[in-house]
Amino acid sequence: MKVLGLISGTSMDGIDAAVADLRLTGDTIELTPLHADAFPYPPHVHADLLAALPPRDCTAAKLCQLDTWVGQAFADAAAQALARRPDLELVASLGQTIYHWVEGDRCEGTLQLGQPAWIAEATGLPTVADIRARDVARGGHGAPLAAILDALWLGGRDDRTWVALNIGGIANITVVTPGTSFLAPSHGPIAYDTGPGNALLDLVARRVGLHQDEDGELAADGTVQRDLLDLLLREPYYARPAPKSTGKELFHVGYLDGTEYRVVKDVMATLVELTAITVADACRKHGADVVVASGGGVRNPTLMRALRRHLEPAELCVSDDFGLPSDAKEGYLTALLGFLTWQGVPAKRPPARFRDARPRAAAPAATAPRFPVSKLRVVEVPDASGLTLVIIALYLLGHASHRLLLRGRQRTGADYFLGGRNLPWWAVCLSVVATETSTLTVISTPGLVWGTGFTYLQLALGYIVGRILVSIILLPRYFKGNLVTAYAFLGQRFGTAAQGVASLAFVVTRLLAEGVRLFAGAIPIQAILASYGIHTAYWHIVLGLTVLTVIYTYVGGVRSVVWVDVVQLALYLGGALVAVGVLASRLPSDWLSVAAAGNRLQFFDFTSNPLFSQYAFVTAIVGGAVFAMASHGTDQLIVQRLLATRSLRDGQKALIGSGIIVFVQFGLFLLVGAGLWVLYHGAAPASLGLTNTDGFFSKFIVEDLPVGVAGLLIAGILASTMGALASALNALSTSTVTDLYERFRKQPLPEDSALRHGRIWTLVWAAVFVVFASMFSSTKGPVIELGLGITGYTYGALLGSFALGLLVKRATQADAVTAFLVTVAAMAVIVSLKFTVGGKSVGLAFPWYTLTGVIITLIVGGLLSLRHRAPAVAETVG
Repeated sequence: MKVLGLISGTSMDGIDAAVADLRLTGDTIELTPLHADAFPYPPHVHADLLAALPPRDCTAAKLCQLDTWVGQAFADAAAQALARRPDLELVASLGQTIYHWVEGDRCEGTLQLGQPAWIAEATGLPTVADIRARDVARGGHGAPLAAILDALWLGGRDDRTWVALNIGGIANITVVTPGTSFLAPSHGPIAYDTGPGNALLDLVARRVGLHQDEDGELAADGTVQRDLLDLLLREPYYARPAPKSTGKELFHVGYLDGTEYRVVKDVMATLVELTAITVADACRKHGADVVVASGGGVRNPTLMRALRRHLEPAELCVSDDFGLPSDAKEGYLTALLGFLTWQGVPAKRPPARFRDARPRAAAPAATAPRFPVSKLRVVEVPDASGLTLVIIALYLLGHASHRLLLRGRQRTGADYFLGGRNLPWWAVCLSVVATETSTLTVISTPGLVWGTGFTYLQLALGYIVGRILVSIILLPRYFKGNLVTAYAFLGQRFGTAAQGVASLAFVVTRLLAEGVRLFAGAIPIQAILASYGIHTAYWHIVLGLTVLTVIYTYVGGVRSVVWVDVVQLALYLGGALVAVGVLASRLPSDWLSVAAAGNRLQFFDFTSNPLFSQYAFVTAIVGGAVFAMASHGTDQLIVQRLLATRSLRDGQKALIGSGIIVFVQFGLFLLVGAGLWVLYHGAAPASLGLTNTDGFFSKFIVEDLPVGVAGLLIAGILASTMGALASALNALSTSTVTDLYERFRKQPLPEDSALRHGRIWTLVWAAVFVVFASMFSSTKGPVIELGLGITGYTYGALLGSFALGLLVKRATQADAVTAFLVTVAAMAVIVSLKFTVGGKSVGLAFPWYTLTGVIITLIVGGLLSLRHRAPAVAETVG
């Protein structure tokens, strides 16, 4: 039976959801963990829950609101779990405990928020709830309820005493001795709360603006305050005999009054010691030999070290070691309780000694036992993340090796920079597509559906128009002049200073834009590593990708870049098609209608303000066309590839063909986004623990795609990132050597020397990229819009300089350089300008950046050229 367990603990930060396949085989329950997820509460719900806790007062109106909001949040979590697992048969919810009423040694009542009716309505599934209240009604404490799972799971393993420890907001233990049997009253388990787990630590963390002490870093840097620790250990609760339970009614925000003037990290260190000592003392009383920890506290290395020290000689391990994920154990417990309730396992009253310690499934009292249960076996599911990582590693190694094999012999700078001008047009066409879209398209484009539907696709129409114009106006001049870089045209038209300034602008723009792309490539790999328990910073991944890229770019040049781009484009487009297929199998048959009803399939936008909406029709078509003229006509990253074809005709076919393919590709990834929007019920990123909409597709890849497909798609995304980086490194080295270094030394380099300098600059720019990519790790918006916006500073000046050279015959080098610098300065101001429209602060839509820059360049350069009585320089190219 597929059962979903839902619970929110005393930390009150969100909902843990766990899906288990539960089966009865003889007297043994087999529990197979299928999927677990966490759903953060909306910020206002989280804040109001904390504000409702003792010692504060809470009105009936606020309690009603909270009960509704929590119920709806649980319903949303259940609906998303059902979308992922359509074969769910039952939901069990423990709700959100808001108050636990304890008088002396007896629990008089307990209150959980989150009406199960919301869950039942959202899923259409039978829903088991009020399990804690039923336990209290039968003489129990309602918490902890883990004894039934722990006793069935750990009982009978050997002759040692096992203790299951859960470190949530409150820490609790279940003691399982040799011969423990949940169904044998005289040998039942003992379960109770030991005291605070993370609750007090989280309260102190909020004093310094943190949600929690991440990785226990503050506590690790602090010093235990013995006077404070002695004071806290005098709490009467610790001396009370088991069974007992507690909560934030006792360990609330006022509990730490008087510690505000102490150093935060020292208070943290003291509270870690408090939790470790109280847990260890409780375990020692029962002669613990093995302690199996679970809950959020196991992610705190400082706390785990303290526990290990105080528990000696007992062995400390985590529930993951026995097949039960430590982060999701409470969710699987909830699923088990729901399963037992549904199957009619009775809540028999044990002897008084164990009465308050033993949780009970909320089955009707009159229900007779339908089957005896004496053991629970966790069926371990093979960890797919390991296989995914192996696939990624093998692919990347093969990717680098393949590029090295395709590099050919690099004898001259022309070989390194242009591949001998002998590459087929269709390969260059696909390489252009792979380079300009890369990880930004794969990761970020699906998330755009959340905000603008399919209107982003209008830009691709503009891109096709712009490429056609470039193929007619600029490409013929590049080929006729037999140029190595686009900026050599400016050098021939105006002079070396104009060429150098344009090349320098390209260098800065490419560093920023490719830095964003490199950061975007780190997003999915961080997600897959995190799912495997490996937590690493973005800059570590960026460094690794850069090192792998440099290995083959250093020796391969543009030839190897182009050919492997073809392979990786096929790979990640194929992966996207598979993702659409998998998505379709998880979605209702009318999912396109659902997306359309939610306005997620809107293509044209004729109503938005064209000045401030980047996807208004006029903005997208006109702005997109001018942007494409700059990106594909003046950016060396793309122009270098086009110049590597065999003829002008081939270059034109490659350029226009790439625009058509990009349109289809954008449509494909937006279709993925529409499916994800329906799958996740249009949830906000924060509700799924995501920073922004870029994370939706990464989440789906890691959690829902078949292992082999996920591994290959992620590998393809990373290879695409490496390919874009390789292209940028090669283009930067080309422009640096040809447009800057050779102009500085005022004579061309010998071919072998040009090759050597090209490789040296490849290494230099690789090191700089690592720094630039790390700058974008805190961005909150879609990275694809960030990447496009960065180019606004210089693209207009670049394209404007080319237009000035073609249209204003009397313009000189001084006119062109002055106009270029004025435009870059002006765009820095324009990009930062904000306007109030409809009560919101907005900026100029980024597709207008390039056109605005072109206009400024032409006006400034044109006015300056009026100083000359006659055309000073005749056009020498074209």
